[in-house]
Parts: sequence; structure tokens; C-alpha cells
Amino acid sequence: MGREITILRRKLKELPKHDEASLPERDGINGRIALLRNQIMESYYFFALQFALKYAHEYRVMECLPEIIETANDALMKTAMSYNPFKINPVTERPYAFGTYAGKAIGKSIKSHIGSLSYGRLPVRIPINRIFDIYYFNNQAAACNTK
Repeated sequence: MGREITILRRKLKELPKHDEASLPERDGINGRIALLRNQIMESYYFFALQFALKYAHEYRVMECLPEIIETANDALMKTAMSYNPFKINPVTERPYAFGTYAGKAIGKSIKSHIGSLSYGRLPVRIPINRIFDIYYFNNQAAACNTK
């Protein structure tokens, strides 16, 4: 996993950097908001990549990694657009951290994308007592079929 991140970092360095001059002409606060969102996208790009690699390894769908990275980037972009730094966390009485907010949204969108794939499987958690019940009923059914 570390090797893939190193390769992706090298590719990212080759991409042209965005600066204030490359943004469309906007007045006042809207231009600054667009610049801040652009900076958030650049600084949290590897955050989204790490989520994509983590879930691709976890759910054994490395063959569709480009799709998962694209999904993570889309989720990051939507999160950057909808993030409200003035929303207060009732527990800490401070604003929500962007990383916490983005992490939940990126993970949710990646999981839903993997779930929509025909060859990806999300894990199913079954309580241990249900497993024993299933085992017991299977053995009872096998005993009835042999008589």
C-alpha cells in the first residue's frame, strides 16, 4: 500500500498547481471561498487516496481502484462544497474538523460504490449465537435427510 501512495504522490507533483490567478474572476468573498475550497481539495487529496486504497484492499477489489479513487475524489469535492465551518459540535462546543466530516462522507460513498459493483462484497456481521443456530439446524436437516 505504501508503494502505491508513493507512485500517486509522484504523479500528483507532475500535475499543474492551481493558484489564485487560475481561478475564474469573482468578486470579494466568493473568490476567496473558491480559493479555500481549491486548497482543501489539494491538501486532502491524499486523505481521499488513503481511503480508496484502504477500502480496495479491505474488500478485495483492487482491479477497480481507478473507479474507487474517482468516487473518493467526487465525495471529497461534494464535501468541500457542503462543509460549513460555522456548524458547532455540541459535545466539544467547537466547529467540526473538516477531516472528520470528510472521512465519514468519503467512506460512505466508497462503500456504496463497492456495494453497487457486482463482484464486490461488503462484509456481513452475524451474531455468534445465530451461527450456532444455523449450524444446529443444518445438522438436524442433514440427519433427517439420511434417515
